[in-house]
Amino acid sequence: MDQSSSCSSRVPIQNNRYPSFYCNCATIVALKERTGDNDGAAAVLASAINRWSNSMTENNKLSILILEDASFKLRHGQEEEASRLYEKIVKNVKAQMH
Repeated sequence: MDQSSSCSSRVPIQNNRYPSFYCNCATIVALKERTGDNDGAAAVLASAINRWSNSMTENNKLSILILEDASFKLRHGQEEEASRLYEKIVKNVKAQMH
């Protein structure tokens, strides 16, 4: 799978000012996951979320990364952690609405 197909199927980047950030993250996660390095894939997601939350104020972009992390956790049997992440997304959305 080439990088562009990985990006378009994993992360919505069409209206994004940072498409290469998402694309690179999605590609690395997909490659690590396919080679069985689930811990490495999870570490990439955690690092991206940490970096984004520390350097940007755009919560919608952070929510995209958190959503991807939650989906990853569900695929790998970490339901409680995924649930915690989904709850975090809901709280972020509610906070943005007020």
